[in-house]
Amino acid sequence: MVVQPQLSTPQAQFPTRGAGLSRARMLTLASIAVTAAVTTGLWAVLAAALPTGRTSGDLTRSSGLVLLILFTATIVLGQLTAARVGATGWPGFVVQSLHRNVSMLAVALLIVHIAAPVIGGYLGLRLSYAFVPFVPAQVRIWTRLAASAADLILLTAVASAARVRAGYRFWRAVHLTAYLAWLLAMVHAAGIGTDRISVLTVEAVCAGAVGWASWHRLRAARRLTGRRRP
Repeated sequence: MVVQPQLSTPQAQFPTRGAGLSRARMLTLASIAVTAAVTTGLWAVLAAALPTGRTSGDLTRSSGLVLLILFTATIVLGQLTAARVGATGWPGFVVQSLHRNVSMLAVALLIVHIAAPVIGGYLGLRLSYAFVPFVPAQVRIWTRLAASAADLILLTAVASAARVRAGYRFWRAVHLTAYLAWLLAMVHAAGIGTDRISVLTVEAVCAGAVGWASWHRLRAARRLTGRRRP
């Protein structure tokens, strides 16, 4: 597949007035409804399916590794969307749609990753530990980093859901924090993971994927800058 950058400004990705704005609002409401339904369902399932700490521990570790992969895929697709990258039979709007859908899936899995140890009593973790980085308790640094990453991810998700009303500049400023959240998640996984070889292998692949996508984005930005010069 030959990657072909489709140059345009980031503002062009946002809906204009009229029909485009109406569709954007409908998609936003649908995303909120789906996320709320998934959240409620996952809490109900986890409450019934996690009677032991061992089960919750296995689910916490496995969901965390898959979450890191999904989070990386979200970052990569976001970079390619910003670079307007497409290919034959794979237009740019498909990449953008994938970015949005994978992001929603990552948020849903983040809920599982947080709920599993809290409901199952794994390592005595509490719900506040997942969202308050500086909670006054004997909490490991890796858990505090994860709490910071979770806060940034949820902040980005809320800003994306309300981007039509919030405006492009605010959305972009908040959206950039997703890169910091990804870095914190990488450090968290490397520090708290029990199978270091598997975790470091996955992280190496994730870092390579983000680097590849970042290179394409910088390449597209340079071409756009060159075209704007007289």
